[in-house]
Amino acid sequence: MVTIESNWKSKIFCQLKEHNCQSKAYENIIEHYNRILENNTILQVQCIKLEKDVYHLRLANTDLERTVEGSQEVVIINNKLSEANEEVVRHLREKGELAREVVRLNHALTDVNEKFIREEIKAQ
Repeated sequence: MVTIESNWKSKIFCQLKEHNCQSKAYENIIEHYNRILENNTILQVQCIKLEKDVYHLRLANTDLERTVEGSQEVVIINNKLSEANEEVVRHLREKGELAREVVRLNHALTDVNEKFIREEIKAQ
């Protein structure tokens, strides 16, 4: 009688431990996913700001070209425009990398879900 009682208790204990491990895996995936979404939002805001900066620099560049062609200010603004364009491209690349990471985490989440479902089916 004692072995039967301890057997079902240990079985439930093992199931609870397994459930806890699966929950931790989901928590980790959700944390990473949220961090990536946060970073993506920050990068989008920075990208919009940089696009505005590029627009203003282009306007300033156009005005300067009209008034003082070949001046040192035009060269400086062109350099700033190039730097801003490079930064926009860099942020867009980072955004693409974050998007790929989100897709990868979605696949990982799907895999964990499928594993969990298979284990639940086995347990039944």
